[in-house]
Amino acid sequence: MTDQEIRQRIHGKALDHFLQFGFSKVTMNEIAEGLGMSKKTLYHYYPGKEDLLAEVVGRLHEDTATRIEMLVDDATLGFVQKLRGALDILAEFHSKMTPYFLADMEKHAPEVCKVTNDFKRDRIRNIMSKLVAEGIQKGVFRDDIDQDLVVLIYAGALQHLLRPDIFNRLGLSVSQVHKTIGTVLIEGIAKPEVRSELYAEMGHR
Repeated sequence: MTDQEIRQRIHGKALDHFLQFGFSKVTMNEIAEGLGMSKKTLYHYYPGKEDLLAEVVGRLHEDTATRIEMLVDDATLGFVQKLRGALDILAEFHSKMTPYFLADMEKHAPEVCKVTNDFKRDRIRNIMSKLVAEGIQKGVFRDDIDQDLVVLIYAGALQHLLRPDIFNRLGLSVSQVHKTIGTVLIEGIAKPEVRSELYAEMGHR
């Protein structure tokens, strides 16, 4: 097995453990045991748990952004396919990066949490802004809106509603919160004459 394949195994197991139990509660020894390898071997690849977290989260960020970028840049897809696909990928991302996991990471690994916030603020916002611009150009979204402001509203709503204290009171899943925000936002920026058709294509009722 190559070093790259070993790292991929480590990433998968570490991500499972971090998401299930939280970063602070998982030990390197537990990850090593789950992999069936010695702790010494694990430390050979990653000198500490935060180093492992940083790479695992970084790969998740890169995979998410790359998938959305490929979708948005695919000229063979219609706009609604791109929009629905991008929102699905982001819902999948936020379902992994749960409010509890983010809160735990913010407390116990603040530098890694900052990278996550920067990623959402910069790269994801840029991609989504490009998608909104395409929606305006294709006549699906109103042309009197500021695409950057729309993306900021979307990001701000997610950031607020996925705080653990707010999220607990809602009694909804992350995907339900994500879908509701998307539905409300799209209703506000879609042209009235295409709204019904857009809803049908997006699978909304």
